[in-house]
Amino acid sequence: MFAFGYVWISIKGTPAPRDVAPIVVSNHVSFLDPVYIFFSHMPVILSAKENAKLPIVGLFLTALQIIPVDRAIRRSRRDAAAQIRRRAIDNKWPHVLIFPEGTTTNGKALISFKTGAFAQGLPIQPMCIRYPHKCISPAWVNRSMPYVMFRLMTQLVNFMEVRVQYLPVVEPGLRDLKDPRHFTETVRHMMAASLGVPCTEHTFLDMKLAVMAKKLHLPPEQLPELSRMEKLFHIDYETAEAYLKKFSAMDTTHSGLLHIVDFLKALDLPLTPYTMQVFQMFDTSEKNYVNFREFMAGLAFVSTHTAFSSTIEAAFYACDQDKDGFLSRKEVEQALVQTFPSLGAIQVTYLFSTSRV
Repeated sequence: MFAFGYVWISIKGTPAPRDVAPIVVSNHVSFLDPVYIFFSHMPVILSAKENAKLPIVGLFLTALQIIPVDRAIRRSRRDAAAQIRRRAIDNKWPHVLIFPEGTTTNGKALISFKTGAFAQGLPIQPMCIRYPHKCISPAWVNRSMPYVMFRLMTQLVNFMEVRVQYLPVVEPGLRDLKDPRHFTETVRHMMAASLGVPCTEHTFLDMKLAVMAKKLHLPPEQLPELSRMEKLFHIDYETAEAYLKKFSAMDTTHSGLLHIVDFLKALDLPLTPYTMQVFQMFDTSEKNYVNFREFMAGLAFVSTHTAFSSTIEAAFYACDQDKDGFLSRKEVEQALVQTFPSLGAIQVTYLFSTSRV
């Protein structure tokens, strides 16, 4: 820690004995978090599988017998949860440390917690870490580890405040055993109150999508909360990423706003009353442009709405004049020209060649 300019660490509270609280949970801001925690606790840590491949750091993680988890694979998460319980109930192991956010954040809020640590029915000790700073934040978000390390070492002094708030040792009640999310939220809001930050429903996948948006030169602040979109439209991360790439390809100015002209240009459609109605399905506030949140909600709605599927099916059979279950080039051309008289022959040919009918 001294090598990174941390000459003073303020510690409040005392770690609970392992037999009192076998699991420790902490917010996660920087790669420096585990450095301090390893020094003070030498715990068994739950860590992303890819961290074991990091230079030097990976060797230490392997030596400490971490619990590896692939956050994108459900089976890996289940296996990790089983290992958490096995080591937590065995007093031969040290404390089990878990960062329930599943990723690093800038420390300005607590994002959604994973329930793995809280589903074991065991007492938990929250640990809150924050880094007061004026110039250089140690937050490991959208920046490489070497970059953050170099910036920290060029600053004269860095500050780290470790505030450990010990909760009364409480065995989970019947509600907590049946609903680990209730236990999770109780601890999360307690930690947020200690840190003086709000709670949000963002998850690790939201952070992952934000990184993708940054790579595509789109403003991450316009992204919707994936957990909310999943509840409303059953959208998974892969679908959200595909929508984001599609939006980026259509938004040629990378302003984060898709105007009707760009929307229709990407689809090779003319500006007509019909195409304006299509755009208005996304632009519900009639601003003549949509951001990614509106674009994603519009696509999700039309793709999951049963009436939309029925309409598409009816349109297909209306165009299929010979009733053979396929649309020929001639049938598609006739339907397009009737709907969009201003379409030229080249546009009609292009639309047919890019469609899968």
